[in-house]
Amino acid sequence: MPHILLIEDHAAYREMLRESLEEKGHTVVEADDGEMGLIHYRAEKFDIIITDILMPRKDGVETI
Repeated sequence: MPHILLIEDHAAYREMLRESLEEKGHTVVEADDGEMGLIHYRAEKFDIIITDILMPRKDGVETI
């Protein structure tokens, strides 16, 4: 199953997405902004990155 990096600043949305993906058997690592997303990205290998566009500190477009 894919190893997924989920970058979303809204905690309820992030939790809902993580739970849904994990129910399907995916492994999910969460980040609440682009800065944390990049830290995880540099530390691990991911098959898929799902990111919000509008986030504090570093938005989704800048992060990608």
